[in-house]
Amino acid sequence: MSGSEPILAIDFGTSKSCMAVTDAMGQPRVLLDPLGRALVPSIISFRGDGHLLVGTEALDELERNPLNSLRCEFRPRDLGPRETLAGAFSDADLCSVLLDHLRRVADATLQLDTRRVLMTVPALLPESQKQALAAACGMAGLILERIVEAPVAAAMSFALGKKTPRFAAVYDFGGGKFECSLLDLQGGSPRLLATAGDLFLGGDDVDQRLASSMLEAFFHVHGVDLRGDHVAWQRVMTASEAAKRALSTALEHVVKVDALAEKAGRLVNLKLTLTREVFHERIADVVERSIFFCDEALRQAGLSPPSVEEIWLVGGMTRVPAVAERVAAHFGREPRSDIDPELAVVMGAAVLAADAEAGQRVTAPYGVGSPPPPEGVASPVAGRVARVATKKMFTAMMQAQPEVKFSAPRPAVFEVTASPLSVSTVGGFCDEVIGRNQQIPFSKTRIFSTGKDGQKTVQVRVCQGDSRRFDENAFLGTLFLEDLPPRSRGQVRIAVTFHIDADGVLEASARDEETGRAHAMRIQLSGASAG
Repeated sequence: MSGSEPILAIDFGTSKSCMAVTDAMGQPRVLLDPLGRALVPSIISFRGDGHLLVGTEALDELERNPLNSLRCEFRPRDLGPRETLAGAFSDADLCSVLLDHLRRVADATLQLDTRRVLMTVPALLPESQKQALAAACGMAGLILERIVEAPVAAAMSFALGKKTPRFAAVYDFGGGKFECSLLDLQGGSPRLLATAGDLFLGGDDVDQRLASSMLEAFFHVHGVDLRGDHVAWQRVMTASEAAKRALSTALEHVVKVDALAEKAGRLVNLKLTLTREVFHERIADVVERSIFFCDEALRQAGLSPPSVEEIWLVGGMTRVPAVAERVAAHFGREPRSDIDPELAVVMGAAVLAADAEAGQRVTAPYGVGSPPPPEGVASPVAGRVARVATKKMFTAMMQAQPEVKFSAPRPAVFEVTASPLSVSTVGGFCDEVIGRNQQIPFSKTRIFSTGKDGQKTVQVRVCQGDSRRFDENAFLGTLFLEDLPPRSRGQVRIAVTFHIDADGVLEASARDEETGRAHAMRIQLSGASAG
């Protein structure tokens, strides 16, 4: 590994992704592709002619081929692979293609072979999905140095070169999720106190709501119901997103989608005028739901709105005036939006990556604040950036990917617990031992007793997840205590101890207090375990 190779920061979003490094002056620089674009759509598309398109090229294909144009995202477990023209692929398979594309963009921009990466993720992202991201990095040939929660990275961006407050809130409203995080910045480094949100609440919900209302209006005017037409739906979704962005700066916007349908032998268009006032009315409940999660995060952190000295806006939805106005009203102060909300996370991640590798900073010639390359000048590998592969090539590439061994040492993936850690109880339920957002390292012991008389064996099953039902959470392992002396129900006292170290390794143990019999196991919370 070259000593001068930088760690590339990647903000891998459900809607768009971006990359950054830190330059020789210690400033984060967002990488632009040869056409000057910082945000890469997190989409891949399988065309009918057997070609695979990635990023911006896939976005262009989305309207024509919506059923085979997929977001690269990590969905809830048990949804299985996604069917495409090229076959069935897992989330990790698809995301590895986008990561490979991002790496090629970085190579072209930096004139280097980049392999080492720091990835940002939502603070609420389950450990199983973090592990899937790690697997996707390995499949793309990347070395994952660290995974960092997005609010921690955003804090590094907003606090860079400025006087830092004691308590700050990161209000992160992106395309596919919402999170409000409270941080304590005393001591010079961000400490995540609490996070609340919804991984399925985002700007996409707003786009879908607008699209539905537009198709309803189209039906009333033309009598043509297009709600089951995938191509028409995607075209209107694109128009909805454009309207949302336009109304962030304008008071009204004319929505027009040409040749949306055929009626009586002629093509008819969708055309309507949408005002900012009507738009804000239609999304008021979505914005209000985000405020509910702000209150929940405040409650978890033991803070009140006046005690939060700064509010930092992150995510594309925060460009909507109604969002910023509602946040200001709730917290009683104007939020900060002086850093591009769609780039704040990746810029802070670049600072963290540079801190991890002091002295290994590079100049990003096409970064933020720098002009694009002169016309006609292209990097020697720019031709690889617009990645196009045949169906056969893609299938062969997926089959050739090295197997990812989850038992191998993993990088530290979090500074707090992402979801509760619990043990099984009667009736298929579970009892929490360590809650969500607990700072680590951390230890806790709870006392449990047997459920029936004369019980000689105790099994303590361990899980991670938010559900009260054990089988709806991620199973982590089982602690066994055997040959216990027969005693009456409730007289047996089993001390269950959970200790999580700074690397995210859970050491779970169960001990019978009378006999001293004990069993322990170590569990890598990113997915690996050893007993």
